[in-house]
Amino acid sequence: MHDLEEAKAHHARVVFSAHGVAPSVRAEAVSLGLATIDTTCKFVTDIHKEIMRSLDDGCFIALPGQADHRDVVGYTKDLDPARYRVFYRLEDVTSFDWSRVPRAQVVLSGAGVIRARPRNFH
Repeated sequence: MHDLEEAKAHHARVVFSAHGVAPSVRAEAVSLGLATIDTTCKFVTDIHKEIMRSLDDGCFIALPGQADHRDVVGYTKDLDPARYRVFYRLEDVTSFDWSRVPRAQVVLSGAGVIRARPRNFH
């Protein structure tokens, strides 16, 4: 089931998968009074927290992955598109205009989270 309104109509309990969901999805479930089971992987939860902390620090988020992957959708659904970019191919990273980004946070799925500045920053 992908529609929380439909879940409410069926008096269903909602399970958030290991891939996680955006904060707005959690808020909608609460506002609808739905019972939830959160099975979000700790690594995914940590990435959500790191992204929010980095945005609060003024960073631009560079996220390697596929834009339509469930994890990435969960990370980016509520974000201002001007504050992040999903990169799938190395060519996308190298052709991106980094001069418009004062500071970047690179989130590596599966390899940890690091704070980084593109090499042309001083």
